[in-house]
Amino acid sequence: MFSLVALILVAVAALAVASSAAYQRRVEERVDAWQGAARVLGLSYTPSPDPYRKSECSIHGVLHGVPVRLDTKQLQASSAETSYQVHHFSAGGDGQIPARLLVREESVLRSLGLRGRDERVGDERFDDAVELPGMDAYVCAALSADARTQLTALIELGGSVEQGQIHYELPASDEQDRPWLIRQLRALAELGQLLSVSAESLHERLAQNALRDPSPGVRQLNLRWLADPHTRTPAAVLEATARALLVDADAAVRLLAAQQLGPAGAPVLRALLSDAQQKAALRVGALRALDSCAEFDPGGAPDNAGALGIPLLECLLGAGPPELTCAALSIVATRQLSSLFEALVACASNPQEQVRSAAASALSQVVLARAEQALLREQALVRLLADPSAEVQRAGAEALGAVGSVRVVEPLLRLADSLGVASPRQAARGAIGRIQSRLGNVEAGRVSLADASELRGAVDVVRSEAAEGGELSLPDADPNPRRART
Repeated sequence: MFSLVALILVAVAALAVASSAAYQRRVEERVDAWQGAARVLGLSYTPSPDPYRKSECSIHGVLHGVPVRLDTKQLQASSAETSYQVHHFSAGGDGQIPARLLVREESVLRSLGLRGRDERVGDERFDDAVELPGMDAYVCAALSADARTQLTALIELGGSVEQGQIHYELPASDEQDRPWLIRQLRALAELGQLLSVSAESLHERLAQNALRDPSPGVRQLNLRWLADPHTRTPAAVLEATARALLVDADAAVRLLAAQQLGPAGAPVLRALLSDAQQKAALRVGALRALDSCAEFDPGGAPDNAGALGIPLLECLLGAGPPELTCAALSIVATRQLSSLFEALVACASNPQEQVRSAAASALSQVVLARAEQALLREQALVRLLADPSAEVQRAGAEALGAVGSVRVVEPLLRLADSLGVASPRQAARGAIGRIQSRLGNVEAGRVSLADASELRGAVDVVRSEAAEGGELSLPDADPNPRRART
């Protein structure tokens, strides 16, 4: 019996010795692998100062211009009295990786919009995978296609970028030999290089991203930052980049590029504007950009339509998406193109509510020289007072308040006294007040073309209990003036 126990004890001791020897061999192999990797990469190897923790060591230094560091740490498991080792990789910290670049795994709270901002770079796969709380020109320049690919892999490992440094951890294992360490550290340095942006390289990095990135949204974002005044891009760099992007496959990129070139971009803008296959919002953007291509004099000739030209504007007022027609109406009003007056009147009968409303506003801003045109404008605007849309009624009333004569007071009174939505009624009352203020100093509720002290030649519109809407009074010297109902 004693001999059996002794044999068991001897066997246990032998196993312990063997296990300890195996552990020591693994530690020595790991140290050898780390020292070898450090030599190959030209980095420094630092052993643990604790002789009982020889496996805790670090590799550090500058690799391909990027500070890199690898530390092995012994961590205590939370659920058991055991420990395990992890490799902690880090890179950067020298001010080259933008400090505002904060990249981490997309969280549920962020995806639901409950955790602050999440900027998008225009790459759907990347945007859906990461959180990007901040954006500036340096961050945009850093996020090239290659950088985004590697960042996505980093995020999948649980890594992050913050405070100008890259961080990630991996559990230690016996399979992590010298070639593995070399690959990991080189990939870490490569990502650090991709994310590093200096003041000297900023404009070139933005331009290259704008020209070469496979994602249209990213190309557009980089061009936008390149054109931002705060980026202080040299004019030659911006112009060269924009000219190259005039033939970009994406219409939105072509639009933004043409906007940077002034009159030189007008042919591309005109092509985008005339392309019925493009979205209405993009065509509106092309229209507004084309309108700003050349300076104009608001008081100039009636055909002073700048780079757009009267024929093109007239075509836009006659047909097309309502958003585009409204934008054209706004331009006609701003430039006071009276030569397009008939087209404006036609827009006041457009089937689209928003077009009729915009037409009312435009009609109130165009300066007319002929009396018959003024009368035609009043008639068109008066018809809008009976429009089914309260918004169109309001716009028509406001327009009449700006340009209407005494002839339009009666229909305005009818609208002011009507039932229904309050905003058209209020606009009608305001319009009557504006007409009163132009015609003379009168009492509330009256419109006069003469001084209040005069009778002969005066024209009054007064509210009447007996008459519907109002009466037009032509006072005479006779104490019993003739009255004509309007």
